Amino acid sequence: MNKKSQLIAIIKNYRMLIAAQKDISANVYSFCSNIEVGMNFIQEYCSSAFSSPEKKSPRQKRIPSQASFSELVNTFREHKKMTNVELYKKANVSKQVYSNIISGKVFPKRETVIAIAFALGLNFEETEKLLASAGHSFIPDDTFSRIVKECILLEKSIEETNAQLDKAGLSLLGNIVK
Repeated sequence: MNKKSQLIAIIKNYRMLIAAQKDISANVYSFCSNIEVGMNFIQEYCSSAFSSPEKKSPRQKRIPSQASFSELVNTFREHKKMTNVELYKKANVSKQVYSNIISGKVFPKRETVIAIAFALGLNFEETEKLLASAGHSFIPDDTFSRIVKECILLEKSIEETNAQLDKAGLSLLGNIVK
């Protein structure tokens, strides 16, 4: 092996190590975010368990901080007065995938959760809550997360967001190719 081939092999190995380090960092951040969500839930549960019950008007619906993904989707969907069919079609998610996710048979991918958030017209904080309920989160310094966050804050459509993700060569939202 000549020096040029050795140098190329070293550079390739270095690039693979950098990519692996980024993946590990993203997973550690996601794990820590999930721990933080769990701790917030425990704190909220304990404070509500030992305090006097809140008085709510019959029209006021409180969204639980750590509801299951399907409970949270249904709460948001009912609030927006959407049917399940309208939601999965607007989210570019197939009926089968949507049904399996809502029934709890499968865990949704991050892209699917965000597609549902777009279809529901959720703001950034609500989208973060929905992601957390499915075991996902936005990842700092991640191009996908940055683009999606930007599009949510600018109130772009799912189609406009997918165009930007496609331009960057990233996974699209939803699972139906149009």
